[in-house]
Order: sequence, then C-alpha cells, then structure tokens
Amino acid sequence: IDRAFPEDNQVEGEEVFVHKDGSFYPVAFTASPIRNDAGRPIGTIIEARNIAEEIAAREAMQSFNDTLQKRVAEAIAERRKTQLQLAQAQKMEAVGKLTGGVAHDFNNLLQVIRGNLELLTRDVAGSERAERRLQNALVGVARGAKLASQLLAFGRRQPLEPRPLNLGRVIRELDDML
Repeated sequence: IDRAFPEDNQVEGEEVFVHKDGSFYPVAFTASPIRNDAGRPIGTIIEARNIAEEIAAREAMQSFNDTLQKRVAEAIAERRKTQLQLAQAQKMEAVGKLTGGVAHDFNNLLQVIRGNLELLTRDVAGSERAERRLQNALVGVARGAKLASQLLAFGRRQPLEPRPLNLGRVIRELDDML
C-alpha cells in the first residue's frame, strides 16, 4: 500500500469487504501515508466505513432521477403533440376563412351569371334547343350556389347536412351537358 501512494497524496475509493461470516459489504476508504521526519512514508492509516445505506440512497436517487427523466420526456412529447394539434387547428381555421372568402366571391359571380341567364331566357323563347341549354346552365348555377353554400357553412364551422344522392339521376341530368 505504501508503494502505491502517489507522492504526497492520500487515496480514496470504494471496495467490497468480507465479514467474518463470509458475507460482503461495501465500504468507502481513505488511505493516508504516515511519514517520518525526513518525509519518507513509513506506514499507512486506512479509514473505512460501511456505505450500504449510502449505496441504497444513491440507487433510490438514481431510480427517482430515471423516473423523473421519463416523466419529463413524456410531458415534452405530449406538449409537442399538443403543439402539432394546435398548428393543425390553426391551419384548418385559415382554410376555413379562405374557403369562406372564396365561396362568398364565387356565390356573387354565380348570381351575376344566374341573372343574365334568366334575362336570356326571354330572348331565346321559342327555341327548344336554346331553352334546354339555358335550363342546363341554370341547373349548373344552382349546383354551384349549393356548393358555395356548403363552403360557406364549412368556413363558418356550421354542421354540414349530408343527404343520400341518386347518382344515376345526377348523371342523367348531366347527359345534355356532356
């Protein structure tokens, strides 16, 4: 031990000692050199103390830290998830406002078209083909107005009222236009 010392220092550490009964126990030790008047080491003082309780406390603290780190990581992940949900909600809000604005302008254009088509109906009276085309155009304007109404409802966050649709009838109505 004397030869293992650094020049003028003491040594500290932890080891495992054995009781007389053969059981093990952890100790912390401090080894200090004893020097003669000339400064040469002539012996060693070793202090040792049982640190089983300290090790148990360290392990409990490590367990606590691990649990705390896990909870912090979970809280951060939950916060990120909430932030992503907020960002998505804000995007949807912006889409709703944009949709409402576009639908409003689209509806205004459709009303101009409808008014002109209704005026044109008087001018083509008697021409069955022209009247049929005007009616198809008016049906298209009505569908566009319905779509604009649904877009406005979406933009205002009003509940939409989906209804069953007879697809065959819709296609037959589009037949002339197609």
